[in-house]
Amino acid sequence: MLLRIFRTSQPLSWILIIVLITILRVVLFSFFYESEQSFDNKLISSNILNQFGSGFPWISHITSTIYILFSGLFFNRIVQNLNLVSGIHYLLFFLFGIFISFYPENLILSPFVTAVPLLLLSYHLIMTQFKGMLPMSIVFNASFFIGLASMIYFPSAILLAILIWSLIYLNQTSWRHFFIAVIGFGTPALFFDTIVFSFSLPVEYIFSYWSDQFQPLDLKNYLPAYATYTILGLILLQSFIYFRTVSKSIIKIRKALHLSFWYLILGIIFNGFLSAPFPNMVNAIIIPLSMLFTIFHLEVKRWWISDLFFIALIGSLVSSYLYT
Repeated sequence: MLLRIFRTSQPLSWILIIVLITILRVVLFSFFYESEQSFDNKLISSNILNQFGSGFPWISHITSTIYILFSGLFFNRIVQNLNLVSGIHYLLFFLFGIFISFYPENLILSPFVTAVPLLLLSYHLIMTQFKGMLPMSIVFNASFFIGLASMIYFPSAILLAILIWSLIYLNQTSWRHFFIAVIGFGTPALFFDTIVFSFSLPVEYIFSYWSDQFQPLDLKNYLPAYATYTILGLILLQSFIYFRTVSKSIIKIRKALHLSFWYLILGIIFNGFLSAPFPNMVNAIIIPLSMLFTIFHLEVKRWWISDLFFIALIGSLVSSYLYT
């Protein structure tokens, strides 16, 4: 019942979502945002966003909210065009808006928020692969967007693994496609190195950004515990209906949704090996996580189960702020 209004295509639905997400973010920003929070300072983009956020926090907050609303509508349109979910509605937009507001640093224009549209473009290109030989331009564009996103927010690089696996799983490909994927991903890094060299910074600085991002598995990366356990529990319980729905889809859609679920699992594992300040699990899996939750709430038959799971989601959101 709580999410029923978002399962329609009426204009009132997306207007209400915009209002609710805006109110949610304003409330969270007013009570929980702290100006001393900062991002990784090895990148020029992060330094600019840090200065913008610390000097003009409310402007950064408003900008990020507008950015997120357009990204959510874009994501919803992508999934509708690909027919990955049934019907025309804005439920995905609503859940995406909740997940992207899961951490305090995303209440302003953070590197992750900035990288989201690039990730969505890459996800769109990956999922639009058709049967037969895939044009190399699509592979290069997808990998280039992933590489550019990873230069802004490093965990975005996980999508490269999904792209490479999709070349095997969804298409008839040759070794050239994998070579093009690597070239496309590395191109933004080449520009980054050129800019760093132009500022006469040491070579160690160039390589440290890539070499310092990983560490041995650390369970602290999954804190706050209550929020993480709740999300993981909801993923496990909702997966049954997700796969039941996937099994009824045509082969092309079925493969795309399976690929999306692998993205989810790989992102959860990948988060455990990231170095600070990146370990934020929901950020790493926001695209497939939004997909799974949307399909569950669309397909679950008993309204009270949907409401119960949604209340648990809101509880985990609150917990992520109270215990961060």
